[in-house]
Amino acid sequence: MKRVYIYQSNFTQSFIEQKPYKDSFFLLLLGWACSRTWLYRRNSVSPDFKKMARMYSRKHGKATSHKPVDKTVPSWVSYKPGEVEQLIVKFAKQEHSSSQIGMILRDSYGIPCVKALLGKGISEVMKDKKVYKQLPEDLLHLIQKHIAVMKHLEENHHDMTAKRGMQLTESKIKRLVKYYKKKGVLEAEWMYDKKRAKLFVE
Repeated sequence: MKRVYIYQSNFTQSFIEQKPYKDSFFLLLLGWACSRTWLYRRNSVSPDFKKMARMYSRKHGKATSHKPVDKTVPSWVSYKPGEVEQLIVKFAKQEHSSSQIGMILRDSYGIPCVKALLGKGISEVMKDKKVYKQLPEDLLHLIQKHIAVMKHLEENHHDMTAKRGMQLTESKIKRLVKYYKKKGVLEAEWMYDKKRAKLFVE
């Protein structure tokens, strides 16, 4: 059962102390209004309100879907670890990314979690077999988006919304490059040049 607390601000207290408003009915009405306002604000705030907002939209959006906590291999999975590794290498040579390979294995082969079966993720398997791309997947997708927006602006010079989106995407790329340099994924001399962006994708 929820408890209802009557919230009174300093303004309300000073308002009540004035002589013309000492009527009991008015006080009761004012207290009810304050409690309703407090309850509305309390119920309307989501549990994720204290989380940091998104950098550009200022919204408190949720992250992606979460996998089950149980990391055991399901009983219906009949593939052996060696066979799964061969499938990963096969799809990687077909220019599929690690996330695409995970969806293919989940939807077509009934393997919900590769890490539970192999003890390591798809990206780690691709790195061991030397079929992993030079750039991380999230950085590669941002570069592809940047190329698409630049191509759009070549034909639509007055699209200011797209120009702003291009600036934000370029900022995200630079920030992500700085992070990967700090983690040692990219070399310290690696630089992103939008004039040569297509070379990174090809």
